Amino acid sequence: MRYTETKAKSAELLRAAIQCMGQHDASFNPASFTVWYEHSAGSNAPLTKAIAERLAANEVFDDEAIGRLFRDHIADPNHAEIDGVSQDLQRAMSRIVDKASLTGQRADAFGVQLAELSATLEMNDSAALSDALRRTAQGTAEMTSSALSLEQEAIASRREIESLRDQLTRARSEALLDTLTGILNRRGLDLRLGDLLADKAGSQASHCLIMLDIDHFKRVNDTHGHVMGDRVIQALGNVLKGSLQDGQVPARYGGEEFAVLLPNSSIEDGMRVAATLRTRVKSLSVEDRRRGGTPVSITISLGVTALRSGDDASRFIARADGALYNSKQNGRDRVSFA
Repeated sequence: MRYTETKAKSAELLRAAIQCMGQHDASFNPASFTVWYEHSAGSNAPLTKAIAERLAANEVFDDEAIGRLFRDHIADPNHAEIDGVSQDLQRAMSRIVDKASLTGQRADAFGVQLAELSATLEMNDSAALSDALRRTAQGTAEMTSSALSLEQEAIASRREIESLRDQLTRARSEALLDTLTGILNRRGLDLRLGDLLADKAGSQASHCLIMLDIDHFKRVNDTHGHVMGDRVIQALGNVLKGSLQDGQVPARYGGEEFAVLLPNSSIEDGMRVAATLRTRVKSLSVEDRRRGGTPVSITISLGVTALRSGDDASRFIARADGALYNSKQNGRDRVSFA
């Protein structure tokens, strides 16, 4: 469950969210309320960070800005698709149950007919026997037809259920992906990190985490527009996918912040990967097609840490984020470790 606050706490957050909404230009809609509610609750760190950066830059919170914050940090893009596939699965199962129920009813009726035929045979009444045989033959035909119909429905439904199960698996996997870059989103990273930390067999292994952020990303948006900003984010996602080895996990943590999870890696491994990423991104050039192909270059700041005894996911991420903050404070376009 996403929201676990008590009634009293939620009422306090409600008042805080409405106060925030009243201070900005966005409409009073559910997306706007959810953004400010989660910000007030402090339950969504990337969202709060993105809001703090916009506030520090005196940027307006209009409907477009709120929509981007909601999509980047809150929305589950495949929730409706997952629900739809689940409903189709239920309908397919219901058809089998209905057919089986009908076949069962006809089997009961056929059993009664067979019992009547047996009793008639003992009476040695040819007229009654003829009538009983006719009813039994009719019941046999109905039972055969019902059994064949059930078999055909079971075969068709099995194929449909297998297809729907594949769709459901795919939809659930896609719900963990960032739609802009095709790499894991924050939820996907949280699950992958949770699995890694819960693996008792590998609990003694060294793992690294890199947090990275696009330097002066606001300047890209202000100068070239949000469409170009999205292209820059896509390009960075491609660099991550093309630079990492099997088992190394890139993710878009939120907005222009990314993460890379490096299982079974030392801090030295993490620093080498971070240095490679910094160099490759610095040489990256994205064309602004609306400005005659003007190249847009970016740099990134990175923070690296290794898992320590007693770390949970929050401490692990916070320490890497702290190292990233040091890189940005010390001039950007650099790698720091903690």
